[in-house]
Amino acid sequence: MKKNILIFTLFVALVSTPALYLNANSNLNQTAINAEEDLQFSSIDIDQLPEAIVDVITKKYEGNTVDSAAVAKTKDDVAVYQVVLKDAEGKLTKCLFNEDGTVYEK
Repeated sequence: MKKNILIFTLFVALVSTPALYLNANSNLNQTAINAEEDLQFSSIDIDQLPEAIVDVITKKYEGNTVDSAAVAKTKDDVAVYQVVLKDAEGKLTKCLFNEDGTVYEK
């Protein structure tokens, strides 16, 4: 009986962990989408990214390459940079940064 309970508990843990992970990533992506709704991005060359953003990408996203970059201005005339990163498996991740390299939040 104890063995059955242990097996059931392990099964539930294994099945629910990926679902929790996917839900957390969905929430992060939804935050990025909500933050972008009012911004009109224009493509820029990768070498036009501010050095602070390049430093953050180099340190925090090691092994990723910049796939594309764009910039937009908020209503307060603050620059927001959209950077699409590509990991070793080819997965793309969209990030929004302030000019100083901090994560942009609406």
